[in-house]
Amino acid sequence: MYILNDGMNMKAEIAAMERRLEELEMNQMQEVQAISQTPLQAMLVPFGPSNFSWKPQPPQYQQPAQAPQQASILEQAMVNLCKVMGDFIGKQEAFNAQINQRIDRMESTLNKMMDEMQNDMQNVNVQREP
Repeated sequence: MYILNDGMNMKAEIAAMERRLEELEMNQMQEVQAISQTPLQAMLVPFGPSNFSWKPQPPQYQQPAQAPQQASILEQAMVNLCKVMGDFIGKQEAFNAQINQRIDRMESTLNKMMDEMQNDMQNVNVQREP
């Protein structure tokens, strides 16, 4: 059984990880877009006229079709992870509340027992006095 410290905020840590992951994904997407948007430049040949005509073509590199699907799967995994962690934290908080109640009851019971023992000892001392 895991007991979380009161100061530990798992939701905040997961949100920070999610933001960092999104930043990394955005950086990677920007690199891919920069590569795919770089215009091709014709190289000038100093050998004179030729009958070759260069026609611009789209870049050979195409972004894989799986990238959006992978991002979607990753986003869904993050949503699921957040839900699981939220459920876990909720159950942990409920468990901690139950444990705190039990501790309070035990403390109260022990205090009553100690008071009774102290009263019993006082009664014994009173009976011994002539």
